[in-house]
Amino acid sequence: MSQTQGKPRTVEALEDLLKDLGVEEQEQGVVQLLLEYAHMFSRVLLQNATVASDMAGNSVITASDVRIARTLSEHVIEKMPNSLLNIIEEVNSRKLNAQKSSSPMPAEGVLMVEPNYCVKPNSFDNRNTNFTCFMAKVVFVLGPPGCGKGTQCRKIVENYGLVHLSAGDLLRAEQNRPDSPYSKLIEQHIKEGTIVPVEVTCKLIEKAMNDDSEAPGFLIDGFPRNKNNLDGWCETLAAHTKLQFVLYLECSMDVCIKRCLSRNQGRDDDNDESLKKRIKTYQESSMPIIQHLATLNLVRKVDSSKDPEQIFQQIEEIFYKDGSFKRKL
Repeated sequence: MSQTQGKPRTVEALEDLLKDLGVEEQEQGVVQLLLEYAHMFSRVLLQNATVASDMAGNSVITASDVRIARTLSEHVIEKMPNSLLNIIEEVNSRKLNAQKSSSPMPAEGVLMVEPNYCVKPNSFDNRNTNFTCFMAKVVFVLGPPGCGKGTQCRKIVENYGLVHLSAGDLLRAEQNRPDSPYSKLIEQHIKEGTIVPVEVTCKLIEKAMNDDSEAPGFLIDGFPRNKNNLDGWCETLAAHTKLQFVLYLECSMDVCIKRCLSRNQGRDDDNDESLKKRIKTYQESSMPIIQHLATLNLVRKVDSSKDPEQIFQQIEEIFYKDGSFKRKL
């Protein structure tokens, strides 16, 4: 199956599926239902590590797989009609029967799933977001306070041209904006070392990404910080983005605390009491997310206890192997 430039593989497979069924282009209802199915199923895979692991080597979605998925997500139950089960089962069966059993590749046109964030087509479903119609490549940058996320993101921006979006910086800027409806709320969470509600953070990230829609990609550091953050991302932003990988800057707590107390950036939460709360929050809420994303083979670990140049050398190797972003000349 030839792939049209810029078109997600899942969408192209769906178009082939529709042709097999004799569905006319003007029957937008069927097209949208199928696209909704593909998007929701990708969310189920992401949010359920066991299912994702079991299906990682199986690129064909069967009706049985869908029934399993439906038990795991109310969104799939609500939005995917039973008739799609028969459609998918019929077409996949027909394709597989035509394929030689010895072939390592899936049959042409069979519905594909990647255990990752699938990009939902720009024209479809704008109910939960005000996102401009573009598809953004994203790298999450995660790690404990003081691990060097900001320093390394600046180096990545300088060498690869990505836009750096720090969830913390966005929240602090919003806190200081005179007419912000979230100012007091953000201030309270920052002082207490707790996580700001995901609805606020996602709105700020969404706006920042729209402001730089021509960027080759986005580095989002300090997000997602917990399961609620990840769920919020899936609800509002995952549909219009492609998560390439997660940079995890691993560092001991002793080194992180020493760095935070010595950096003198004027942050309200760079004090001993707030740091202890932030580190506790990170260990209890953020590490499980990193571990979960690692089960999906998305995490790229970096030893960030070293000096900045040595850390960046590790990151450059990761970017080179991934191949999604070109280094500046």
